[in-house]
Amino acid sequence: MKVNLLYLIFLFVPLIISCSQNKFTTTNSFTMGTFISISHKKNESKIVENALNQLTLWISNLETDIDKINSAPINTTINNLTDDTNILLNLADKYHTISSGEYDITVNTLTSLYGFNSDKYKTPTADAITYAKGEIGFDNLKIDNNTVIKKSDLKIDLSATGKGYLVDKLSKYLIDNGIDNFIINIGGDMYVKGDKGKRLFNIAIQSPTLDKEFATTLTLKNKAVATSGNYERNIIDINGNKINHIFSGISLESVNRYQSVSVIADTVEEADSFATVFYLLDLKKIEKLCAEYNVAVMIIDDKSEVIKFCNFAQYENSVNKKVAE
Repeated sequence: MKVNLLYLIFLFVPLIISCSQNKFTTTNSFTMGTFISISHKKNESKIVENALNQLTLWISNLETDIDKINSAPINTTINNLTDDTNILLNLADKYHTISSGEYDITVNTLTSLYGFNSDKYKTPTADAITYAKGEIGFDNLKIDNNTVIKKSDLKIDLSATGKGYLVDKLSKYLIDNGIDNFIINIGGDMYVKGDKGKRLFNIAIQSPTLDKEFATTLTLKNKAVATSGNYERNIIDINGNKINHIFSGISLESVNRYQSVSVIADTVEEADSFATVFYLLDLKKIEKLCAEYNVAVMIIDDKSEVIKFCNFAQYENSVNKKVAE
C-alpha cells in the first residue's frame, strides 16, 4: 500500500536524442486500477506491450486468489492457488517475523472497513471495528504449499509485497526478451535497469510536506526504490483523529510515526516490503534491520527531519545537497 511519491526525471543529452535507435519513450498503462509506466528505447515498444499483457494476466490471477481467500468461510480449505500467491503468502510470513508481528497482512480485515482499498473513505462503526479486531491475526492463516485455511473471518491484503514482486517479474520478462535499459514504475514502486547511453537514470522522490519540489533525487542503476507514507491515504474520524492506511499488527491502530519512508534495494519486492515494515518500526530497529538486509533507507519523520541509514546518501546526486544529512 504505497503512496505515489516517485516519478522520473530524464536528462537526455542531445547525442542520445538525435539517435533514433537510442531515443527513449514511455509506455503508460492503467491496468486493473494500477498506473504503470515503462521507459524504454523506442524500438522496443512491441516487447513492452507484450510484457504489459503478461502483467495484466498476473494481476488478474493474483486478485482472483485474494478474493477467493477473503470470501472463503472459516475452516474451509482453499485450493489451487497460483504459485505467485503462494510465494507472496510466504513472503508475508517472512516480514511478519522480521517485524515481530507489526507487519500483518490480515490487518486488512480492519483497514478495508475504512475504504482504503477504494476511493470512498468512511469511518466504520465501533461494533464493526471491535469485530474486525477480534478476527485479525497471521496465526489464523494456515499456509501449506498452494493451500490456505482461515481459522477466523479475516481478510488479507498482499499489496505491500505484491506490487514489488510483480515489478520484479515484469523486469525479468523484459530482460529475458533482450531489453537491458529501462525504468518500470508501478504506482510509485520503481526498478531502474541499466542506463540511457552515456548517463545514468535519475529519480526524484517528492517531498511529503510539499514545501519543496523534491525530498531528494537519486542516481540509480540496477536498483529498486519504493516509498511508504501517511499523507495521501488517510481520513479524519468523528473524534478528529487522523487515521492513516497503515496499521500495526500488534496494536491494531493506525500508525503515524513518520511522514514517509523510502527504501533502496536490489529488488522491488524488498524495497516495497521494507518501506512498509520500516514505517511500522522505531529508528533503532530500522537501523539494525537495514544493515542486516543490505537495504538503504531515508525517513522523513513527523517533524520533517530527514534521517538516513545504511549509506542512503551514496545514491543521491549533487542536486541533493539541500537535503539535511
